[in-house]
Amino acid sequence: MTMQFLSATAHATGIQYSVWLDTNKTDSNGNPNPAYVRNYTWAPNNQAQTNLTDAEYQTMTENEVKLLAQSDLAQLEPQTQTNLSVSGSTF
Repeated sequence: MTMQFLSATAHATGIQYSVWLDTNKTDSNGNPNPAYVRNYTWAPNNQAQTNLTDAEYQTMTENEVKLLAQSDLAQLEPQTQTNLSVSGSTF
């Protein structure tokens, strides 16, 4: 099993998002299949991470993870436009 770790950080708030994907499972475009997301977390500054179930994120792509992060931030800070930086590593 090869796992890819993707993370996004909201610079204005310090909120961090991360997702693990099984890269041996690919979709029709050859991208990691979001049905095999292993873990999705987000962590506000100085707070414990919140782990969400695989089933809740079965249909997510990397871009959708970023959009979810942006959506979460918009709900937390509706008056603030927050930039995200995204990085990834494969294990």
